[in-house]
Amino acid sequence: RKHTEYNVFRYMTGKEGIENLHRNPSAMTLDYSLPDMNGGEILRKVKEILPDIKVLMVSGNGDIATAVKLIKDGAYDYFEKNSVNDVKVKVLEALNEIKKAN
Repeated sequence: RKHTEYNVFRYMTGKEGIENLHRNPSAMTLDYSLPDMNGGEILRKVKEILPDIKVLMVSGNGDIATAVKLIKDGAYDYFEKNSVNDVKVKVLEALNEIKKAN
């Protein structure tokens, strides 16, 4: 799906997301709880394949220990999914940072 100048793709499982990394995304939002895999496992696999990708971890759980671990494992940010606007703001912040770096 097109969103302004960005291509946006949605995958419902970790497996689908990993299988589509060939699209070489600049950023990714990743839910910590997916039906087939834990978000931490997916994060580690994604970072092995695309070390520079900005991965924003989203969770319904505000556990600080989990957040710290995910940031240490390479997540760009971690936040609770309070509203759709929170997700949009965080994604746009990451994409703006990517633009500035390029």
